[in-house]
Amino acid sequence: MKFLSKSLNSEVLHENLHYRQNAYANNLRIRDLLLAEQHQFCAYSEKAINGLDSIEVEHFDASIKYNDD
Repeated sequence: MKFLSKSLNSEVLHENLHYRQNAYANNLRIRDLLLAEQHQFCAYSEKAINGLDSIEVEHFDASIKYNDD
């Protein structure tokens, strides 16, 4: 797995976006921004992301990955 550091210019950080349960539009915005910022690259699989239908954002902060919150 590759580590992708978050740029200080990140729109996700700038807009203070957070994943919200049952908030489709908000979460779609986060997904789209992350895809753009990561240049369609998945750090977990280390592969290019080609299709959007099966993309799920697993976590945003690796330090709280196993936290249920």
